[in-house]
Amino acid sequence: MINKKWKIILETIDFAMQPIVDITSGRTIAHESLLREYKKAGFASIDDFFDTAYEEQVLFTIDIELRKKALIKFKELYKKDNSLSLFFNIDNRVIKMANYQSGFTDNILKEQNLPETCLTFEISEKHEFKSFIEAKTIFSLYKEQGFKIALDDFGTGYSGLKMLYYTSPDYIKIDRFFITDILNDNKKKIYVANIVNIAHQSNIKVLAEGVETIDELNVCREIGCNLVQGYYVQRPSQNIKELKSSYNKILENKIVSSKCDNSFHLDNVYYKSNSYNNLIDKYIIASSTNLKGEITSVSEAFCKISKYEKIELIGKPHSILRDLSVDKSIFKNLWKTILSGKIWKGELSNKAKDGSIYWVDATISPNYDKNNILLGYTSIRQDITARKELEKYLITDHLTNAFNRKHFDDILIKESIRIQQNGAYMTLAILDIDSFKLFNDTYGHNKGDKALQQVSKYIMKVLKKGEYFFRIGGEEFAILIMNYDKKDSQTKLMKILNGIEALKIEHKKNKNVSDYLTVSCGAICVRGKNIHENTNLFINADMLLYKSKNNGKNQLTISNKVYTSSLNIRLDNRK
Repeated sequence: MINKKWKIILETIDFAMQPIVDITSGRTIAHESLLREYKKAGFASIDDFFDTAYEEQVLFTIDIELRKKALIKFKELYKKDNSLSLFFNIDNRVIKMANYQSGFTDNILKEQNLPETCLTFEISEKHEFKSFIEAKTIFSLYKEQGFKIALDDFGTGYSGLKMLYYTSPDYIKIDRFFITDILNDNKKKIYVANIVNIAHQSNIKVLAEGVETIDELNVCREIGCNLVQGYYVQRPSQNIKELKSSYNKILENKIVSSKCDNSFHLDNVYYKSNSYNNLIDKYIIASSTNLKGEITSVSEAFCKISKYEKIELIGKPHSILRDLSVDKSIFKNLWKTILSGKIWKGELSNKAKDGSIYWVDATISPNYDKNNILLGYTSIRQDITARKELEKYLITDHLTNAFNRKHFDDILIKESIRIQQNGAYMTLAILDIDSFKLFNDTYGHNKGDKALQQVSKYIMKVLKKGEYFFRIGGEEFAILIMNYDKKDSQTKLMKILNGIEALKIEHKKNKNVSDYLTVSCGAICVRGKNIHENTNLFINADMLLYKSKNNGKNQLTISNKVYTSSLNIRLDNRK
């Protein structure tokens, strides 16, 4: 609920809109909503407005109301051109609010009859994220809902390129600092040119903010920026009637290259070279399909990575390469995107003819004839198998093939944030092999390693897709389960305890221990909405593990309830 003070403030606040323009065509592709009348509402600055809302713990509530207000105003522009989108600034501190949850923006869009695709969230580096994993998770959550993301104030925040690496936004907004007097500042030119190059290699569009002169515009165009925004194009206006669908001044003042310009242009080399098609065929992993998804052409490089001959691929459905372990929702989203005439970009694992798996970064584009009739699709891929293998190597425990401790820390943060959005349960279980030091001392470390491998292999067999298994040190493991019924977690963990004892890994040579290797387990099961920053799941689960150990081992203690292996067997026998 909003109190009377904030209701008055929100009634006073308004938004100005500023066009975001294609630097090549001059066409308006979006508008950024900018807060106005904040001084009338009693605030010294925009930062003062948001800082106050944050300190009074109403930031998320206020932010939702601002989204609604901005979208209602934007709707008038959208009615005239439904290709437009709205760039809306979001304070990343909203996730720290106790009432933060997803779904509100979807409801607003439905009320206004606007699609998710019309909204781009601008997330600034002004306020530091708790971790890069947190930033990546927040960006991913918005993108999964269909929204686009722009990284605002790029180059002036806490983490620069590192943030770009982890979050992969749709747009980068180069801060005004780097645009001011860029014509005469070679250092700024080099900086921005390198950012543009990195962004384009990652399929990210670059927006130059705060362009105020023709010289700044032309340097940004020369460097390769895709979009432009600033006073030179159009000042922000609260009166949307002042805004235009295109700005001819962008084209009228375009630099005309001299006829005697002998500078090197890679594009010219491509199109003038007789060997251009041969280069594409040999080095670019490319394919085309018809509307049914049947392959109509492939490059030599495509055949090389897939290990198929061209004759084996032509006429076959592209699904011949499908890796069945890939989530079906990814392909559903892929087809939804390209069928709507848009370009799909993403990473995919494919299955080669010999059964091996390779990874590609793919861009799939619709093909049209001269009458704008859809004919099929073309895919350009980059082989990223080596990178994926390295990523896997860095997060895997190489004795057991479980995830390692570093990945545990990352995933626990990511899933804790995600689970808060959907109301499901998160179960974190810590398992420890009972009397394992004694086992190693008695049977030797080679048998100890084999025992760790047997235990891990069994646990991974029991867990299903979307459930995580980690080795967090020595003989200690962790399991992370997300579901909507906490009893399912209890049942699964008891199955693991019973199953490990049933492996019959002999431990008979030692007195006062079980004949076979067993494990003890402590688990905490929490509904997502009850997970807060101060909820230390690991410590709580670890304390329950020691309760299981102290109570006699070979048992599960979950949320302070104790279940022994033998009790579970008796219950199974009664069924």
